This record gives sequence, C-alpha cells and structure tokens, in this order.
Amino acid sequence: MTTVLVGASGHLGTVVADLLGDVVAVPARDVLERGPDAMRGVVRPGAVVVNAAGARRGEPEALRRLNVELVAALVTVVDETSGHLVQLGSAAEYGTAQPGGLCAEDAEPAPESPYGVTKAEGTQCALASGRATVLRVFNVASEPPQDGTPLADVVARVARARAGSPVELISAATVRDWVRPSFVARSVERAVRLRPVGVFNVASGEGVAMGDAVAGALDLLGVPAGVHDLAAAPASTVVGTADLWRSTSGLAEAVTTSDLAALVARHARATADLPEEY
Repeated sequence: MTTVLVGASGHLGTVVADLLGDVVAVPARDVLERGPDAMRGVVRPGAVVVNAAGARRGEPEALRRLNVELVAALVTVVDETSGHLVQLGSAAEYGTAQPGGLCAEDAEPAPESPYGVTKAEGTQCALASGRATVLRVFNVASEPPQDGTPLADVVARVARARAGSPVELISAATVRDWVRPSFVARSVERAVRLRPVGVFNVASGEGVAMGDAVAGALDLLGVPAGVHDLAAAPASTVVGTADLWRSTSGLAEAVTTSDLAALVARHARATADLPEEY
C-alpha cells in the first residue's frame, strides 16, 4: 500500500522518500491552507501517513501551525480512513533537565523552547488518536551539516582554526545524542511496516561532548589548536534511551565521539578547502 508523505522536500523528508520509494508526496503548505481536504482522496483506507514536516525556528504562530495544527489535520484524515500516522517528534520535547540527562521513552516531557513546546503538543495530538507512532528524533549528524544548526556552526569554527588559536565553543561540556539521517529513515520505514502505537526514541544512547568531538577533529586535521570553552550557555546532557524502540524495531544506532569528530573534520576540511595533509 502506498504511503503518503508530508514534508518530502525537507531535510529528513528527502532521505525518507528515497528509502520508502513508492510514496505520494503532499506539501505541508497544502494541508495548512486546505486542512484535511488536501488529504482526502489521496489517503486510501488503512494507509499510513508519515509527517516529516515541521519548523524549528520562526514566530510562535508559525511554529504552532507547522508543529501542532498540521498534525491535527493529519490525525483527522487518519481517523476517517482507519489508517496510521507516523509522526517525527523531537528530543527537544524532553528539555534539558531529565534526571541524569537520560531521556526515557516514558519520561514526562519538559520542553523549554517554543520549538520543544509545540513539538510536544503535536505529539499529544497524534497520540490522542490511538493510531500513531511518534518517533522522537535526537540530534541528526547530517553530511553536510544542515545550515543553521549547531553542528554547522561547529564545523565552521573548526574550519577557521589555526595553529595556536583555540576553537571557541559556546558550551564545550554540553553532551548530546547523535543519529544518522539513514537511521531516521530506516526507523520510519520500520514504523510504516509495523505500525506500533506510542512514543519511541530514535537515539543511539551514546553521549558525545562537543568539546571532545572538536578536539578529535583538530587531531585528525593535524591542527595544533585547543578548545576554549566560552561557557556562554549552561552545560547540559540530553541522551536518549531507546530500549523500547530497539525491542520493537530490531534497529540500533551508535554515533560515537570518534564518529562525530571524523564528520566535523571531513566537512571542516571541505569548507576551508584544506589539503588532506592539513
């Protein structure tokens, strides 16, 4: 049965579309403009709708429309067709104050940003249907890094590094959990096939301190520069526990400090047009 994909042209949506193959793409803007009518006649009875659309930045109203109102429209159509919704959620729904920095799949959300708040509301809207898989995606280690993300900023800082001049980081001790886009796409494919109901973490369970990853990247590049922690933001740890998703899907991911260091080095070298020996 053909899957309907909303957000197929987005950063993760393109990867999901490539893996799923046979999809019908419906632009998020069409759903926001026309509501459920944009989906009626497209979604067949019992079909799966994947929502890879959303907004990380913008005015509160824009965040609400893309992260909450869009989900509500999709839930309406899924209910009408006795189908299933696969919703891409976010680790931002957990906030940065979970005990020990570990985000369990049954943890109470405690979002701190407008983005996290609206994504959490979208999750609750999806779950209320009883027909949804919510995949809470942790930090995505995209290659090349997505413009405007903290990872892209770090790559740019490393690319500007010179001998004797340390790389300044806003919070070198901040620890995050990273996953590859391919793992997100495989998780979506598995959710489309299995249709589990509930919240699942798309996470590696590996905590990577950004300062350690940058130090590793500098070593790989052969740049004798250190890391200077500006401590401009409080250090926090956000690491997912994905026990439920692993047992449900049979999938697992691992992005280590060395993996992230290698990614940063590759793209810093490309950005700065450095020779391999540099």
